[in-house]
Amino acid sequence: MFVARSSLSRKTPRLLSVRCWKSGDELAGLGRRVTTSSGETAGLGVSVDVEDVGRTSLVKAMMNAIDMPERFLPVTSVSVRAAIGHAASEGALWRRLVIDGTPMTEHVYANPAAGEIRFVPVDGEQEGALEVVNELHRSPLRIEHYQRDRTTLQRVHWSAPRPRIVAAIEATVQLAKAAEAEAADTSFHKKEFPS
Repeated sequence: MFVARSSLSRKTPRLLSVRCWKSGDELAGLGRRVTTSSGETAGLGVSVDVEDVGRTSLVKAMMNAIDMPERFLPVTSVSVRAAIGHAASEGALWRRLVIDGTPMTEHVYANPAAGEIRFVPVDGEQEGALEVVNELHRSPLRIEHYQRDRTTLQRVHWSAPRPRIVAAIEATVQLAKAAEAEAADTSFHKKEFPS
């Protein structure tokens, strides 16, 4: 099995140039900046090594992809609500969005403790046989996105554009770094609003 890997250490060139102190609004849309003209697909997955940021911050940033996917991918018309039926009993969310002009409906299952988010396409009331997994590995610390069969848990070829997936992972890392930089900034004071 071949999985393409990249590194996001500070020693290597970045695909996207974003400083840690950018606000969330400034980070919004980073995933949209990468073109998909290369024809490279995600294949059996895309794995990116991550350095200089903590696991907790990465998990929080990954969870943003559930209800704010436009920060990471070129999507529009996002709608998120609680799932119904069997998916609801497993804690899934129902999500509809438009990507590349195509509407997509899916159930989203998140397990922050495991560092895993699963996106399962839904056709009507029926969940599909495949799912896209966004996973945070611990050793070495890396984020991996891949598609697999839900029954066998075996990876299957994923036709998503590889540059788009790498950009989404990079946006996740930059969001996590920005949150850590903000938390460490002793001169930062949250705005106080009169009550």
